[in-house]
Amino acid sequence: MFTKTGFRSLLLLTATAISLLGCAGFTGNSIENEAGQAFNVDQLPAQEDLPKFSADRPRNGMPDGWHFYHIAPYKKNTIYRLENYQGRTVLAANSKTSASGLAVKLRPRSAQNLWLQWEWKAVAAIPNADNAESQQDDAPLRILVAFDGNKSKLPLKEKLTFEMASLISGQEMPYATVMYVWSGKNPVNTLLNNAHTSRVKMIVVDS
Repeated sequence: MFTKTGFRSLLLLTATAISLLGCAGFTGNSIENEAGQAFNVDQLPAQEDLPKFSADRPRNGMPDGWHFYHIAPYKKNTIYRLENYQGRTVLAANSKTSASGLAVKLRPRSAQNLWLQWEWKAVAAIPNADNAESQQDDAPLRILVAFDGNKSKLPLKEKLTFEMASLISGQEMPYATVMYVWSGKNPVNTLLNNAHTSRVKMIVVDS
């Protein structure tokens, strides 16, 4: 069982969306809101700043400014609630065979001196999970940063992957995605490629 709380500070480029996952990795499956209805990520209201959980109050329900989505229809929903932890409001996620997350869309801005900072804590690693293996790719904690870009200039293989993901899920894949993960087996600073597309990269920032 992990007892430490990790604080991370990373340079953030111009992003279109940030997601927190209490589940396995993004697979391109149907994205749904808390009521089970599909929604278009592009229609989410764009915000100037990332809503802070610490600015909210402990309670059940969705944190202000964030949107719930269900990734895999055959998985359960992760249960989220805001709790008091050492005098601060934090987001707690209870995930058991579930695949869902919280997302927020940000307005594009200059990448100069733009940083993403957070603290997190994992209760335990996931047994047998290995982010370097596609069939065992899982993590107790993930933060996804999705970027917009010109998809028309991507190689044909990537375009076909994007089209297939869109047909399966009804959602457009982001131009590129960086996934910061808490890994149980891979050392910190390991860079991992997604098994299906080069447009998704995983970076181990805690282990």
